[in-house]
Amino acid sequence: MRRIPVQQLFAMGIFCLVAIVALLPLRQARAAELGRFPVNDKSGKDVPPGAAPVEIEHAYRGAISGEMGPGIDIGLGWNAMRWKVGGESYRDQAFTPQASVFYSIGKHFDFRATGRYYQMKDDEFGLKVGRLGVGPRGWLGLGEDFFGYAGVLFNYYYFYCDEGSHEQGTIGLSGEAGVAYLISDYVLLLVGVQAETTVADGKVDINDQTENLTMNGVGLNLGVMITF
Repeated sequence: MRRIPVQQLFAMGIFCLVAIVALLPLRQARAAELGRFPVNDKSGKDVPPGAAPVEIEHAYRGAISGEMGPGIDIGLGWNAMRWKVGGESYRDQAFTPQASVFYSIGKHFDFRATGRYYQMKDDEFGLKVGRLGVGPRGWLGLGEDFFGYAGVLFNYYYFYCDEGSHEQGTIGLSGEAGVAYLISDYVLLLVGVQAETTVADGKVDINDQTENLTMNGVGLNLGVMITF
């Protein structure tokens, strides 16, 4: 029985999640002068159209609300990667699953811890990479239900080479920017671009010789962000 690669399984899961979230009968908040928000009386019951004015909230209850709190985002990237081992360079395109946990700090910032997985192969040289990173992300309202975001991550890379042994990881940086669409008060759809590079050499033993290993790349990301 043929084994399905982990990237394909993760990709199918992400696209199913996006479809489910988009089709859920989410409760729509009523419009008001300062944007979307629930309009309730003090008992918590919805006020019917035409009723007397009541006190309202001036922000979203969940995403981009100005409140502090945790959340997760899950995504899938398509990346054009380049890595160098010794004096040889290699290239490949790969789907890269990613998952993050974050904590919102006010209305315009959050702080994330992120994991990403790569599996690449060029000719006869295969490379698997695990990336763990932490860093801030900033948000800016673009009007209606759209938001812009940009962030940076300080990463550590774990390497596994099919043709090598005694791999040693290294550190690197990545940056991303994109646009988010608010599907509900707690769920956003994210679309963005990202670039990354190692900033020091990793190591791998090939044919009893230690070689330097570096990598860099650019890509597109699609994801779902959920706040609690």
